[in-house]
Amino acid sequence: MSDGLPDAPGLWTALAGAIGAAFGGVSLWLANRLMGKAAFQQAINSGFSELTKQLREERDFFRNQLAEERIAWAAERAEANGKILNLTQSIESLKHLLIRHGIPVPLAHQEPEPFTVIEGSDHGD
Repeated sequence: MSDGLPDAPGLWTALAGAIGAAFGGVSLWLANRLMGKAAFQQAINSGFSELTKQLREERDFFRNQLAEERIAWAAERAEANGKILNLTQSIESLKHLLIRHGIPVPLAHQEPEPFTVIEGSDHGD
């Protein structure tokens, strides 16, 4: 054709090629963007998985440590209770000994008699 218009099949071919290239570029950008987001999401998921694993390990460690401390505390408490019982029995034995020798001993629920200050004692006056 010689009317000055470009050849129609060449124009359409060029236009289709440009559109295809643009569509391919957009598709590539979109795929890269989506793949990038997927990789980013995978990294976040992996990070949270590792953090969760570490937190569980720390929780288990502290649970075990707490259990050991409870066992130790129970043993110390039992030992202290045994000592208190021995002291109580010793005090009761001393009370009975004093009572047998005629020395008055207040009972646990009685207030002790006030102390007597002996003249000439050094009490800071």
